[in-house]
This record gives sequence, C-alpha cells and structure tokens, in this order.
Amino acid sequence: MTLGNKIGISVLKIISILFFMLSALFAFAIKDWGFAIVFCGMAAALWPSNLKSITIYRSKNLFVNGVSVVLTGIILLIIWIGYLGASLPSTKSSSMVSDIAKPVPALEPDEAEREFKASRAKILKTMKDFARSSSYASAAEFGYRYSAVKDKQFQKLYIEAVRQKEKQEAAAQQNMAKQNEDRILQEAFKDALDGSGLSINSKVLCEEGIKNQLRSPSTADFPWSPGKITAYPTGKRLVYSSYVDSQNGFGAIIRTNFACTLHYKGGDVEDIDNWAVKDIQTY
Repeated sequence: MTLGNKIGISVLKIISILFFMLSALFAFAIKDWGFAIVFCGMAAALWPSNLKSITIYRSKNLFVNGVSVVLTGIILLIIWIGYLGASLPSTKSSSMVSDIAKPVPALEPDEAEREFKASRAKILKTMKDFARSSSYASAAEFGYRYSAVKDKQFQKLYIEAVRQKEKQEAAAQQNMAKQNEDRILQEAFKDALDGSGLSINSKVLCEEGIKNQLRSPSTADFPWSPGKITAYPTGKRLVYSSYVDSQNGFGAIIRTNFACTLHYKGGDVEDIDNWAVKDIQTY
C-alpha cells in the first residue's frame, strides 16, 4: 500500500469516527435514543476497521487520495446537517414569541400512535419548548393532534398545557372585564363631576364627617361653595378637600383644613347612598 493510500485511509477513518461520535452525542442530547444507539454502534464498528471498503478512490497518487478524503468529509457533513435539520425544532416552536398556532385535527387512535412513535422525541421536545415559553395555547393546539396517544409523559405534558391554557384564558377574560369596568366607571365619574350632584353629595357627607372631629360641632362654619374634588375611578374613591371654621376649647375661632376620602360602593355614582366616608385627615 502506498503512502497516499495509508494517509487517505487514516484521515478518512478519523473523520468517520468523529462524525459518528458527534452525531451520537447530539442524539443523546435531544434524547433520540434510537439514533444514539445506531451512531454509537457505527463508531464502535469503525474503530478496529482499516476502512478499505469505504475508500472512495484507491490510487497511488497522494493528491487523488486527498481529494477522496475531502469529498468523503463533505458527504458526511451534508448527512449530519440533514440530521440536525430533521431533529431540531423549528424556530417557531422553540423560540415562540406569540401564542398563535394553527389548529390541527386530532388523529384516530391507531394513526396517532404510529405517528407519535415515529417522532416521539421531537414531539415531546416541542411540547416542552412551548411550556418553557409559557405558550400553553400553542402547546394545547399542537398536542390535540396526538390526544389519543397513551404515552404517560406526553399525556402529562398535554394535560398540563390544557390546564394552563384555561387559566390563561380565564385570567385574560378577567383582565378584559376589569378594564371594561374601569372604563365605564371613569366615564361615569367624569359625567358626574361635570354636573353638580357629586360635588354636593361629597360636600354633605364630608362636612358631616368632619363635624364629629370638632370640639364644638355646633359652631362649624363651612364655605358656601363645594371644595376641591380629586377622583380616582380605578380605586373607586375620591378625595374632597375643603376647610371649616369653628371654636376650639378656649372659644377662639380657628380654621381647620381637611381632606375627606369617600369610598364608592357601587351603583349610581350620583346617588349619595352609594358613597361612604372612609377617612378624614386634618391639617
């Protein structure tokens, strides 16, 4: 055997063994046990072999053997890239940025079992990727196709995806209802504040409340016009600010500023019975 053949066989052997070992490691990483065993077996089988049967070109010319080694390496690389493309999940499933997925029809039990067994590792990884990105709606849509499968690991992922999807939908509905309620309440507050009814009711409730804190309530003298009102619709409250003149314990007239917080209990915003004094701060 010439030097060219020896070099060609040695390099080709190293490339082939490395190829199958890397492929086996990748298959183990994605839990594709079938391919992992096959690649390990092929690497082990090539280890003691002289690879004469694999040499593409046998020539006494070192250049020709070098070309054959390069071509063999390119072929193995193309095979490996094809395997990676078939094994890795698509960008849409692995880095999902939205919960939009096309509905897929559920398969019949026998058909679902056959298709699932053929791509079990890939299907389970896709379900886990959806769950990891909290894309439970997509996971439920994707898993529905194999809902008849009896695989325990898949069923656990699928049931959890459906449960989390329902929780997300319920939370979204509650949030939408809350936003709608807040919008309606803001409009009601605005309409009420544009009129005089809410201002007058706030004045009556808060003046009655502050009187209970005065030393001489009977001497209380409030301004004729309503005070300042600051509304907080989302918090269902408003703050009425004003002042009162009254006698202190020595009979002197003093002015007391106050901020009265009113709580909205629900119903007609302009109905005085739907409001209650929550707190009064004096300063």
